[in-house]
Amino acid sequence: MIITLVGINSKYIHTNLAIRKLRAYAEKCGEQVFIKEYSGGEEISRAASDILSVKTECVAFSCYIWNIEFVLKIADIIKKAQPEIKIVLGGPEATYNYKELFENYPFIDMIIAGEGEKAILDLIKNQTAQKLIFGEITDMSEQPFPYTEQELAEEQRIFYYESARGCPYSCTYCLSSAEKGVRYKPAKQVFEDLAKFAAANVRLVKFVDRTFNSDLKRSCKILTYILNLRCDTEFHIEIGADTIDDEFINILKRFPENKLRIETGLQSANLKTLREIRRVCDFDKFTRNISKIIEETNVTLHLDLIAGLPFEDLKSFENSFNFAFNLKPHELQLGFLKVLPGSFIAEQQEKHGIKSSFAPPYEIISNSYMSFKDISKLKNIEAVLEMYHNSGILNETEPLILQNFKSPYHFYDCLAQYMKNENLLSRPHHRIMQFEYLYNFAKKINLDSTEFKLRLAKDYFISCNGAPMPIWAEKFEIQINKEKLKSIINDDEAIGKLPELVKIDKNSRHKYLKIEKLFKMVWLVSIIDKKIVDITPYFSLDF
Repeated sequence: MIITLVGINSKYIHTNLAIRKLRAYAEKCGEQVFIKEYSGGEEISRAASDILSVKTECVAFSCYIWNIEFVLKIADIIKKAQPEIKIVLGGPEATYNYKELFENYPFIDMIIAGEGEKAILDLIKNQTAQKLIFGEITDMSEQPFPYTEQELAEEQRIFYYESARGCPYSCTYCLSSAEKGVRYKPAKQVFEDLAKFAAANVRLVKFVDRTFNSDLKRSCKILTYILNLRCDTEFHIEIGADTIDDEFINILKRFPENKLRIETGLQSANLKTLREIRRVCDFDKFTRNISKIIEETNVTLHLDLIAGLPFEDLKSFENSFNFAFNLKPHELQLGFLKVLPGSFIAEQQEKHGIKSSFAPPYEIISNSYMSFKDISKLKNIEAVLEMYHNSGILNETEPLILQNFKSPYHFYDCLAQYMKNENLLSRPHHRIMQFEYLYNFAKKINLDSTEFKLRLAKDYFISCNGAPMPIWAEKFEIQINKEKLKSIINDDEAIGKLPELVKIDKNSRHKYLKIEKLFKMVWLVSIIDKKIVDITPYFSLDF
């Protein structure tokens, strides 16, 4: 049977790992399949037409909460255009919803529940007539590298990689809790796979392993191997922060900047909540390890919270938010509970009064502890948190402004309320305008001191390359001697705080610099370093 595997990603830069793993497995076994890949923003009928442009007998879709509606619309068109083509669904959104899918969408011929490698191979060879196939577990050592050389050459894409399946945790909101144990790809194979990413010098590799450090010794070996790869590739892993040790952290200390990103889930600081979702955490170890990663390494750390969990009301979540924020992660993700079909928490909805959307992504609407109004309030806080904290545009200003609020939560709550009242949360924003909004907010609550404006200006010029002088900055009129300015730019000691600029040929440095004159100061703004050097002292005789 000729099969076309279809992946629908949320963005073009993403790559669908599932269809590539199925293709690689089939090819290893001497069979051929075709793959097609689209992003959710594409025109549906055009995608269906493109799939049908290739001779095929079966179209198999990889289904997730972010693409299932798109998948069903394409599948419907394909079936009506060419009824003889078999429509097959697989992936988590099909695995745990197969009864509803068969009942509501008669154009679906087959659903593969669970792992798809052996099931797709069997479908190619035997053309089974079964409606539902429960995929057999595959040995991780049998899974070849999923990407082709041509795919690795595609610039700016994110490449996903799986070195392990399963999770040591049993969180009630997660589908990984439905399977027991963790299976690992042999370390030697992992090294060979990672070497291929490095040879292609891809931009970003994201491990999809649920808990990268579930086998601590193995994870240390893989990190050490990554550390020694000669490439510009950045790697992303997800860890349980309370289960790492000093050896793991010592390896992290050796990583240069922009080489490793770590994601870890706190979810909540409420112990009763954590016990209920079966994710008990050693807070002392968690706090100590996070602090070491932030303070002693160059690793970028992303910390997750989930709003809408059992036993966590608005006040409890405020405490969780402040606890997480004060750990100083580079990014703090405020997510919302998704009541996934097949998860244990889906069976507990009545116990906790959970109301969630019937359609993907099945997000919480309210529960016994938070009203819809509470959830909406946190949605607004999430929006401004993404806009100002996680974007990294307030490195100078945020610490100062936080001194004027009783807690980080209080600041972001007040800012969110202001932006909501000004009708600024319902539309996209140019970055220049984000600074304008923050200044207007600060002015309204009498925080627009010279120190505040000075710090805001630093963040503004670093984040808004080539932007004009903001109206709230105090312009400084001064004639700058060009020869003196050139001598400063050519002086490696004078611009020592701009290491990337120092590396550039002296005759070309001016291309990466902008001169700003404000607050009786003269700044060199480095586009490549994203830093500012105050060169005012060099002009003291000219004032």
